[in-house]
Amino acid sequence: MAVTAGSQGLGIGRKLLRAAIEKYQASGGRELFLESNSRLKSALTLYESAGFVHAPRPFESHYERADVYMVYRATGAGTPA
Repeated sequence: MAVTAGSQGLGIGRKLLRAAIEKYQASGGRELFLESNSRLKSALTLYESAGFVHAPRPFESHYERADVYMVYRATGAGTPA
């Protein structure tokens, strides 16, 4: 997930993440995870605020720069505001 520099700060990333979580919940999926990079501090903060928690990676990533693995754990708040 990415938002172009000119569109950052408009809440678009939060809306994209909310839509992805809602789609996951509607589908009855068993696990929602994401991979990211530790340098993307704002993105990681967003993911954490939405209910994602850091977890051990259960498989080797297909993405060379992905050094963060997170799993969605709904906690009442559910989706980002």
